[in-house]
Amino acid sequence: MNKGHSHITAVLIAAVLSVFIAEAPGASRNWGGSIDSDWFKAGNWSPSGAPASTDDLTIGPYLPIPPYPPRPSTTLPVFVDGGGSISAVSPMGRAYFDDLTIGDIASGSMDITLGGDVISDVGYVGRQSTGSGAVNVSGGGSVWNNSSFLYIGCGGDGELLVQNWGVVISDSSYIATNLGSSGSATVTGGGSTWTTGSLSVGSTAGATGNLTIADGGLVSSSSGSIGGASLSSGWAKVTGVDSQWSITGGLSLGSNGAGKLTVGGGGKVSADGTLYLGDGNPLGGEGQSISTAADLL
Repeated sequence: MNKGHSHITAVLIAAVLSVFIAEAPGASRNWGGSIDSDWFKAGNWSPSGAPASTDDLTIGPYLPIPPYPPRPSTTLPVFVDGGGSISAVSPMGRAYFDDLTIGDIASGSMDITLGGDVISDVGYVGRQSTGSGAVNVSGGGSVWNNSSFLYIGCGGDGELLVQNWGVVISDSSYIATNLGSSGSATVTGGGSTWTTGSLSVGSTAGATGNLTIADGGLVSSSSGSIGGASLSSGWAKVTGVDSQWSITGGLSLGSNGAGKLTVGGGGKVSADGTLYLGDGNPLGGEGQSISTAADLL
């Protein structure tokens, strides 16, 4: 056989195998913690095997009878990608991560329900330009706690849904934060809360961010920015009785990009600092308080 043809054939076979492996569905695994708390140790999962980014991984539920399995943790980056998922269910369904990515170069999802608890240092939802991620935090006691940054649509498409008394906590949060990214966050229903430091909706040129607070949802932040960068776009909607965006500092609306704030149906936005509109010139003086339950567009 011609050596050139043999080489080409080998390359083609390798390429086909690579595509097949990349698109192969992941396994379904349940956390057992039979050995210790190491997330990546094969024997801690059932069926046994080190978790891959494409796997569907479930933590909990467990019977409320000790001894309980150790909570999974790792200091290594964790990626949920290629159709993979994480489900943390029940109060015993708790996990600890340093760097957690939901949807890196492909799609990924995470559901925190029925009192599940995920703790991470940094969280990314839709990290790379081709990535898409979706996170659902639902039910009383269900919490996603980020001690540092939370990116919803970092480079790709990201969605965050907080509902039915779900809770999200983060130090600083960004909805759509790189060129071409798209991010949306919805906090809906009484008892559903998102507590963060600074909150930016559309923070980079070419980024499109949306924040919706509805039906009694609550977002609390130390500052707020909507459409803060040149050629960025941001829209925050606060609708429904008792829906509120509470800001202890200032709120910047379209300071460099396109920013829109809609408040209606008994919703409320309150900012204890300065409101900046358009070109960044402050409206009013320091310490101005803005609170409205009327329609504002």
